[in-house]
This record gives sequence, structure tokens and C-alpha cells, in this order.
Amino acid sequence: MTAQNICKVAVRARFAEIGATLTATPDQAEFIAEIASGCLGTEYKSFIIGIPSIPVPGSPTPMPELSLLRQVEQTGIMKFLIFVHAEGRFVALDQYYAGADRDESFLLWHRSQRKDDIRESWEKADVKIKQKHTD
Repeated sequence: MTAQNICKVAVRARFAEIGATLTATPDQAEFIAEIASGCLGTEYKSFIIGIPSIPVPGSPTPMPELSLLRQVEQTGIMKFLIFVHAEGRFVALDQYYAGADRDESFLLWHRSQRKDDIRESWEKADVKIKQKHTD
């Protein structure tokens, strides 16, 4: 599934969750929401001291990684612009955004996680959306 498809499904699910009635075609809708993504991506950095996972000829399974030290950093960000209109008339316009970081290290089999605010960032974004609907 592509990021674009995931975003479409996530937005439709969110509209349904807050009580919107979804229709099969725009002709059947009382309101139409247009979604634009200004940013959607994940940056992934990995560093290893040891032997990385390598393919084994003739085998579908690669040789597992043997690392003394491995560090992983991930940064994810998304930004949506949502425009709602009805019969060509402006109804609403808003932006939603979230960013998150994850940073962890492995020394042999010991895991150290310095930062993981992915879940916290999405929860904060969800709270902001709920607050806008209750204000």
C-alpha cells in the first residue's frame, strides 16, 4: 500500500469517526473535503559495527545481522491541508501536522532507547483536532 493510499484511508476513517457520512461519489455528498499533503515522509538512518545481514545464494532467507553496536534514528513528518466546500461555497479550511522522532541503540543484545515520541506526537495531533471540534 502506498503512502498516498494510506493517507486517503486514514482521512476517510477520521471523517467517519467524527460522525461524517461517507458517500461513494461526490455527487451524493452534501459537503466535499479536499485533502492536500504538503509533506509526508520518513527519514531513516542506521549505523552498524559488525556484520550486516547478507543474502545467501540459493536461499530465500539472508544470513542474520551480527552487530556489536547498532544505532537507528527515524524522523517522520506529515502535514495536511483540508478544505471543505458545499456547492462551490467555502465551508472550512484547516491544517493538521505531526512530527515524531525515534532514536535507539543496541550494544550486543542490550537495547537503549533515548527517544521515541512517535505515539506521543500522534496523540498530541489527535488532541488538537478534538479541541478544534469542541471549541
